[in-house]
Amino acid sequence: MYVVVVGGGRVGEHLVDLLIKDGHSVVIIEKDPLRAKYLAETYDVLVINGDGAEAKFLEDANIRRADALVAASGNDHTNLVACQLAKNTYSVKRVVARVSNPVNKPLYEKLGVDMVVSTTETAAYALFGGVKGYTGLMVLGGVAQVVEIAITQESPVAKLPLSEIHLPWGSFIVGIYKKGELYQPREDLILEPGDHVLLLLKIGLDHKLQKIFFGRKVE
Repeated sequence: MYVVVVGGGRVGEHLVDLLIKDGHSVVIIEKDPLRAKYLAETYDVLVINGDGAEAKFLEDANIRRADALVAASGNDHTNLVACQLAKNTYSVKRVVARVSNPVNKPLYEKLGVDMVVSTTETAAYALFGGVKGYTGLMVLGGVAQVVEIAITQESPVAKLPLSEIHLPWGSFIVGIYKKGELYQPREDLILEPGDHVLLLLKIGLDHKLQKIFFGRKVE
């Protein structure tokens, strides 16, 4: 895929690194000249020093042939305008945006942006999950969440087969990581300390998971 990335800050740079490693062609538009110089010296990609909210620089990035545009700058206004141009002027097939202020998320959705990632919400949910003892937490549309739980020696489910673990209705084990390998859930699969369990569940059920996986009292 040919991907135009607007914003080469820390988030944008990590994204570019992932895209390159995955075999995609990337162009970066970065407003800060020193940052643009660093990116050009670090990555074997075209780096344009300019404002991704201006059509001129999008044209320089050959936006008309792009398969995707990612608005990854830390400025919500820049990202919003870049997405608007990509969608309405250049008809880019896939447009993905980063939003810093969650209040602005509906504006992107009204534009028809294919995916809006709130870095503030994502960080907050990750920290919230850490408080609860999870190693990962992602909320899906406000109705479901994906939870990653690390099995420890003290976990009530350690050494148990999945057939003996009774989850509440509305929750499912979707995968298990064992020693770097991903396994599909099977009734005879035994959870060992060090395993990571990936679950999909409805919002409001995680207090029951606390009892099952951590032995904590359900209030």
